[in-house]
Amino acid sequence: MKKKMAAALISIFIAASLAACGGNSGTGSSTANTDQIKESEAATEQTEPTDEQAESGQDESQTAPAAEEVGKLSLDTTIEETVLFEDDNVRITAKSLEFKYNSPYLHLEFENNGDKALSFVSGSLGYSGNSVNGYMVDGFYVNVNVEPGKTAPEEAYVSSDLLSILGIEKIKEIGIGFEIKDSDYNEYAHTGPLYITTSDADGAEDSETYLKSIQNKRITDLYGYTVNYLDENDFLQNEKLKGVSSCLITNKDGEQSLFLEVENVSDKVLNLRVSDIIVNGVQLVSGSWTSETINPGKKRLVSISLDDAASHAGGTKEELGITEYSTVKMSLDCLDDNMNNIFEQEATFTLNNSKESFMTGQTEVYNNNDVKISYAKTLKDKHGGIHMLFLIENNSSKDITFDVDYDTLSLNGTMTDFISYSKTLSPEMKSVLNIEVSKYDLEDVKISSPEEISDIEFKLEMRDSDYNDIDNPTIQVTTK
Repeated sequence: MKKKMAAALISIFIAASLAACGGNSGTGSSTANTDQIKESEAATEQTEPTDEQAESGQDESQTAPAAEEVGKLSLDTTIEETVLFEDDNVRITAKSLEFKYNSPYLHLEFENNGDKALSFVSGSLGYSGNSVNGYMVDGFYVNVNVEPGKTAPEEAYVSSDLLSILGIEKIKEIGIGFEIKDSDYNEYAHTGPLYITTSDADGAEDSETYLKSIQNKRITDLYGYTVNYLDENDFLQNEKLKGVSSCLITNKDGEQSLFLEVENVSDKVLNLRVSDIIVNGVQLVSGSWTSETINPGKKRLVSISLDDAASHAGGTKEELGITEYSTVKMSLDCLDDNMNNIFEQEATFTLNNSKESFMTGQTEVYNNNDVKISYAKTLKDKHGGIHMLFLIENNSSKDITFDVDYDTLSLNGTMTDFISYSKTLSPEMKSVLNIEVSKYDLEDVKISSPEEISDIEFKLEMRDSDYNDIDNPTIQVTTK
């Protein structure tokens, strides 16, 4: 699974236009990760004018966009001290809320009155159930260890840029949840969402919404992104989870992500899992890509970087022969808080009316058992490794799983290590098989570029959904 806390929500919107705020193009998951938010905070701190800037008359607006230029987030919201969780051994208290660098910082206190050290985690990959007002947010990250009989203060924050994009003007409610484990990594408690009301809880509703905010010209101009596609039709059509909107965003670097706005209309915590991503009729991701927690009555933006999906398949959008992301299809599975399946369904997003394009000019290397395999190309990545790409077509009436057998790859007659992920294809489906060899493994076989490869050979395992073998052919490619 590739999770970009990665594919980060803030980064695709802000990207290069907020270089001073640490934006980094997202893989996955879905969400801005903690490192990116911390970088954002540090960078925003740097926007305060230095002595030299003050003497020269240069103000902070010349260094990076200030958060107040983007949204209308109130900076005078407060909270009363609130005990969030308490039992015989543990107490978690929200002490206060303050704003630094235009972002809200929640001050927390953790008490451990038990006989074992405890860890408190919030906003992580393992458990991310935090929210502001009606939206789940990637922020308020906590990771603190507390020894027996001790108390630990901690502060947690969320990016004001993210809140602005969501159209949040006044923070009325903060939701935060914690996973608590003892020193032996046994789960002590899983609190679920805990809510804090603020001094603005009874104020007027925000005039902005997420859909209005992302189309606000002031914001699009500042961050330098464009909205290429927007659809408010419910793509889930389910009584528990609603697909509110779908949106394609292109940032200043030309990177594109599909944002799915989903709403949990049930009274239970739900998780939405995205898997098996198909672009222009070819599967780029087989298996799980990202999973997002959505509290009852809350919405979440699920970010799917299409460029990261292409990279996962072994190349850039251009290297894979994709002119435009025309159609995107994926599996959307809903699970409860105990990971029991609630529903499974597919969703298709037609982003534009251009002709679907993908790699052409492949060389057929296998055609049997209603399966066709063609060699496409070998690409060099930015780390010095290579990706050998094969197009697989399952023309049968059953699911087939493809795996490159361990210890069977040779280049120019010399065995080498590699990485290749399992691929499961539904009937009448195409996918890219990506065999990756690292820079260091290439050095062992004295290859420095794709042009030096004349012969590729490996064994491919093919089996049905009951794990019965279909074939185990030797795939041979002569490139010169």
